[in-house]
Amino acid sequence: MILDYRSSMLLTKLINTDDYISIEVLAEKLSLSKRMIYYDLKKVNMWLEYNNFSPVQNIHTLGLFIQEEEKEEIKKVFDKIQGVRYEYSANERKALIVIHITACNGSVFLNNLIEIIDVSRNTILSDLKELKKEVRKFNVEVMSDRKKGYLLNGTERDIRSCLVFYLSQLINIHDGRWFEWHFQSFDFIWRFDIDEINSILCECERFLNVEYTYEFYSKFSLQLIFFINRIENEKTVKIDAEEKKILIETKEYKAAQYIAERLKVLYKVRLSEDEITYITIHFLCARINNPNSSDVLNENEGYLKKLIKNMVDAFQRFACVNFQQRGNLEKNLLLHLKPAYYRIKYSINTNAPLTNQVMDKYSSLFFLTKKVVQHLEKDLNIELNDDEIAYIAMHFGGWMKKEGLVSPVRKKAIIVCSSGIGTAQLLKIQLDELFSTVDIIKIITLREYENENYEVDFIISTVPLKKKKKYQNVFVVSPILSDLEKELLLSRINTAIGVNDNKVKYIETLMEIIEQHSQINNRDKLKSDITNYIFKAQVEIKEDKKPMLKELLRTDYIKFIDKVDNWEEAIKIASEPLLANEHIEKQYVDAMIDSVREMGPYIVIAPKIAIPHSRPENGVKKIGMSFLGIKNGVSFSEEEKHRVYIMIVLAAIDNETHLKALAQLSSLLSDEKNIEELINANSVDTVIEKVEQYSIK
Repeated sequence: MILDYRSSMLLTKLINTDDYISIEVLAEKLSLSKRMIYYDLKKVNMWLEYNNFSPVQNIHTLGLFIQEEEKEEIKKVFDKIQGVRYEYSANERKALIVIHITACNGSVFLNNLIEIIDVSRNTILSDLKELKKEVRKFNVEVMSDRKKGYLLNGTERDIRSCLVFYLSQLINIHDGRWFEWHFQSFDFIWRFDIDEINSILCECERFLNVEYTYEFYSKFSLQLIFFINRIENEKTVKIDAEEKKILIETKEYKAAQYIAERLKVLYKVRLSEDEITYITIHFLCARINNPNSSDVLNENEGYLKKLIKNMVDAFQRFACVNFQQRGNLEKNLLLHLKPAYYRIKYSINTNAPLTNQVMDKYSSLFFLTKKVVQHLEKDLNIELNDDEIAYIAMHFGGWMKKEGLVSPVRKKAIIVCSSGIGTAQLLKIQLDELFSTVDIIKIITLREYENENYEVDFIISTVPLKKKKKYQNVFVVSPILSDLEKELLLSRINTAIGVNDNKVKYIETLMEIIEQHSQINNRDKLKSDITNYIFKAQVEIKEDKKPMLKELLRTDYIKFIDKVDNWEEAIKIASEPLLANEHIEKQYVDAMIDSVREMGPYIVIAPKIAIPHSRPENGVKKIGMSFLGIKNGVSFSEEEKHRVYIMIVLAAIDNETHLKALAQLSSLLSDEKNIEELINANSVDTVIEKVEQYSIK
């Protein structure tokens, strides 16, 4: 039996440790999650048992240890067995396949891979199958040719992005000696002196007046050698002329020129202007430890600074903390986010080693950070991957630790709706604003709720749910919450999760008074009933004042058209029945259009559906709804998800009266079959039939 690299590292650590060592310490030292440590520990114990040794001892309060008298014997057996053959993990095998395909100057066939990686034919074929799926994210395809063997098909920039990712994966695991041993068959590597290339990078660092991370040095010098190998095999990158024009103006381009000059002198390597620009991109993407000069922070970062300020504001609000030195925090975040922006823009993914550990050990901090970067992603039109979010989370976490700040314990919740779509997203936005210490981890369907279990503190649902013993705290709400409903929900959830406010203290005092004068059979049930009564009494509105959906969406308020020039015109046409019947004034139509122009297509509550509305004071005379079916649809943005075929204008007179009709409408639109039937409807009767079906008291 042979241990893989990760399990070997764990066993080596345990053998060389004189004292007990905890799972947490091991996870930190090996840059793994606790789950990974437990998984590898099983492998280590199987290996020990196979070789007639005692398993690793795990003392609850102290940690792990191997019996002292067995350590020397284990070392001898381990060195003997592991020295003969090293067993690669699946990720290592896939990385090696990519590197050999991209770096080998000859053809690479299946038999070559079997021999190099030393595994069975079926294992390699299985790895190739998985690899073909993985490399799609780089716009690269693994191809097989009878004469040429395995190839990567794609642009040279995409192939190099793929190479950088998998090369980084191995660098995160192995040291320099391993690379020297494994890639000894690559003649091109031995032409270059890694230390010499590192010294060239140091010169560039001094010129740019920055300090790059050790990670950049350990990876980029080796990446550069692999790039040169591809260049000398006539596989060169092409940079867009406009993009190149911008990059040539940067200081990083001058540093890249210096590298090109030194490589020409030392190794007779000639780099084109495009290749020098490509090196420039890697400099821009490199992480920086500390700026040695304010120059780093003075180049066109005004807009990014503003976004970072908003992000810190959001983090403070959600984490309920207040950074005393937020100026320094924002400066550090800027140092990280500038290269992060370039990494995402140019698809340079370096496979950060600590991401899994951050996600596992600091899951709440990671989730919170993921929430606050959403505005940044939207404004910069980028999508941060988990590696980048983990780095930002470490910045926030490190700063909180530095200032001695403790974030309140965060609670987890899920939203349940009848199909998992529709107004659930709109509800999530309202809940995120309402609860600063609650993370909505998922929106699920009714079927998912019935069939799956989730580790959450409470559930918020737009439909009644069958009770499960596992979930004691379930709150049923309207899809769109009024101010009073928000107050009720806030108080009820705070009560359920143990957050004190004045009302909760009042109830507890009332319970004490009752206990003094009577015998209580079920204290928890009595407290629950009193709580529900007090909170409900504050927000209850007579149901007969709330019209049903069928009372608002009547025959005269339903229209169909084939096409419309733009979304503004669509809102005007959809509003005509309400204007004609004096539910609204013209200024209300203008207010709806202005709101979309100002805030974007927020009224598109789900694919194909929009509910235009504005505030009552903007021209509502009486409650009403109107329906417009648009056969060919109308777009609210360039994104397909904002193309609308059903438009329902809502005119609300207050925060309450329309809620019953809106809840019924939400139920109707939560079923995708209903949406398709409404889109394909040819008559008013079809819509009326659906409306009446969901207009239940």
